[in-house]
Amino acid sequence: MFNVFGQTIDGATSTIVSTSIWHDSEAPTSTSITVSTSTQGALKMNITWSAVDTLSGILYFDVQIASSTPSASSAPLAWQPFLSNTSSTKATFLGVDGITYYFRARATDALGN
Repeated sequence: MFNVFGQTIDGATSTIVSTSIWHDSEAPTSTSITVSTSTQGALKMNITWSAVDTLSGILYFDVQIASSTPSASSAPLAWQPFLSNTSSTKATFLGVDGITYYFRARATDALGN
C-alpha cells in the first residue's frame, strides 16, 4: 500500500489517497482449444481457443500444430508454430485425409506471464 498527495507551490496539500498495488506474476489460466471439422474434399478444421487473465488481460496467443500418421503414432509429436503472437481466437486449417492433427495454445498476458 502507498499514499499519494499533491502539494501546491505555496505548500498547501491535497487529500491523501491510499491504494494498493497488485503485482501480477500469474500466467493466464483456463486455456482451452476446440477443433470442429467438416469434410468437403479437404479436411477443413475450425479452431478456436481462449484463456482467462483477470488481472492484466490477455495480450496474445501462440498456437502450435503437430501431426502424425497411423504408422508414426508412437513417435513423439513435433510441435510447430501455427500462429504466433496473435490476438485472434479462431482460425481455419485445411488438412489432409489420413493424418491426425493436434493443436495447442498458450496465452501470454499484458505483463508477459
